[in-house]
Formats: sequence, structure tokens, C-alpha cells
Amino acid sequence: MSKKFLVDGRAVWVEDAEFEELREKFKENVTVDDLESWESKEVMERYNASTFIDKARHYLSLSPPDLIQSSEKIWFAAVYAVKEAYLSCGGIDLKSHNSLTYFCRFALHHSGLPWKRFDYLSDCWVKAERMHRDVYGSGNYRPSEYGQIISDVEAFVFEFAQFDRKTLWSKFNETFIAGNDPDVQIKKESHTIKLGGFSFKCDYSVFV
Repeated sequence: MSKKFLVDGRAVWVEDAEFEELREKFKENVTVDDLESWESKEVMERYNASTFIDKARHYLSLSPPDLIQSSEKIWFAAVYAVKEAYLSCGGIDLKSHNSLTYFCRFALHHSGLPWKRFDYLSDCWVKAERMHRDVYGSGNYRPSEYGQIISDVEAFVFEFAQFDRKTLWSKFNETFIAGNDPDVQIKKESHTIKLGGFSFKCDYSVFV
């Protein structure tokens, strides 16, 4: 059966058996977003960041633990939290891997959180990124470390959900639309994307 996924926002179809091999061939700064492939003809299930956290714990609890699935869900939880924050604040579609990292830090910087909390949540994102590499067998973490990392990313997800969307949009607009940042490319284009099975209307596509 063929599988649909995104490469920097463009839909691509590939046979299921070839998906993982193909995804590994893309450069790190290209987003291969499988969050949209949680839909099939047989089943349609909606996921959010908290659901991915639950799934990560489930796969870790198996005997033996499925670390590949657990690490993937940890990464998806963090990605969902960041992408959803920008989609819901102003229809901002973060397209590339680099844009996720860049705007994760941008949101944290303007969150008003104490420095220690900012530093902790930044580290949570780094852990999630390393988990993304563990999907491909990088072995950044021992199995005994997964439980704590899931809890850390869960805290990250919770904090992002609390960020004031009006403030985030105001800072984004001031810095990148009214202002000018040579490292950030913004295209004003109306479109709709699905994230974990939920549809979002977008007005901007963002690349870093």
C-alpha cells in the first residue's frame, strides 16, 4: 500500500516498504513530516502532542521496549507542540526542520519565563531532536533514560500549550513581517494543512 508524507510541505507518495529508506536520504534541513500520514482508508485517528506522549510511554512499556517507536513519538510530540503554537497564533506554517528549531527558541525567548526555565525547555527540545536521530539508530540515549526524557518533553509540551498566542503573533509580526530577517524566508500564501489529523488554515509558509 502506498503512503503519503510531506517533504518541505509538498505531498509525496511512496510504497510503505520504501518509506524509511527514502526518508533517510533527505538532508537534515529538509522536513519529512509523517504527522500527516496517520490517516488511511482503514482507520482515521486524531493525534495531538499529549497523545504522542502517551504513545511514547506505551511503546517504552512493551517487553522488550520498542525504542524506535517510542523515540519517534517523543519527537512528534515536540514537533506538534511547536507547529501547533504557530498555526493557532496566526496561521504560520513552519516548513523546514531548521524553522522548527529557530522558532522554538523564538517562542521561548518571548515567553516571559525565567532564564532557568527557558534553559530547561531549550534542553528539552534538544533531547527531542536527538530522539529524532534515534529513530534511525543513532543510539544517543540508553533505554533507561527514555522515561525521564518523555517526562521532560511532556513538560515542554505543557509549557508551549500555555504560551500566549496573541503575544507570539505580535512578536512574529513585528520581527518577521513588519521587520526583516535575512535568515528567515516568509511566503504569504493561503493553504490548509493537516497536523495529526486536524486541519489548520495557514496564511504564511516559513523556511529558515
